[in-house]
Amino acid sequence: MSNECSVTAFQKVGVTAEVTITPFVECGPLSVTCLPARVVPAGEWREQKGKHRREATCKVVVFQELLVSIPITFGAEAACELKNVDCGPASLDDCPTGDDGSCCGSSDSSGSDSSSSSDCDDSSSEE
Repeated sequence: MSNECSVTAFQKVGVTAEVTITPFVECGPLSVTCLPARVVPAGEWREQKGKHRREATCKVVVFQELLVSIPITFGAEAACELKNVDCGPASLDDCPTGDDGSCCGSSDSSGSDSSSSSDCDDSSSEE
């Protein structure tokens, strides 16, 4: 003979949560690969090619292509905050009475309580 009793109670509970989503992006360490460079004479040098110049400087344009590899991570984080708890009906039955007074929240077309009808699941009733 056991000296314990077990009871299971059921309650509908509506919970409202506010969720804040914060997206982020992170760049990892980049790597650079130098592609072949080109030296391009400045425009005025082309015009005077082959002539002697008295200027003390020469100008050239250097063009360098870079292949840059940048690992980028995209993501989001979420934080939840409880905003509201709405306690519904409580019952020792596995199908608590709904807001409209019917089993599991269903009612027949007349709106009357159908808790005694076969619409309520009592498959887990004790023997």
